[in-house]
Amino acid sequence: MSSAAFSPDGTRIVTASWDATARIWNAAAGKELAVLRGHDGGVLSAAFSPDGTRIVTASVDKTARIWDVHVATMMAGELVTESCSRRLHGITTLSRDEMRLAGYPDDVREIEVCAE
Repeated sequence: MSSAAFSPDGTRIVTASWDATARIWNAAAGKELAVLRGHDGGVLSAAFSPDGTRIVTASVDKTARIWDVHVATMMAGELVTESCSRRLHGITTLSRDEMRLAGYPDDVREIEVCAE
């Protein structure tokens, strides 16, 4: 681990790691809530926004990423329900990042989430 930071309300912790991930933890229970994947190199630092709704990460891959904490910590069923309820311009499939957040393996190409 290369850094750690508390959320503004003290209920969560975000950690940055050399394995190219950041992780969100429940501060009281020490339970992992989500793994943030997307960097191509070790994550040097991670921090919550002042309102606690976003996380910013910085990596040795020379990128910074902004993550939505609500989406990152959603269970797969909640993510699918929210994706379907949004129906933005007819989008009915999860993006690769959303599929990773929902826990689907990388070899799953596409999922029709709003099929009736």
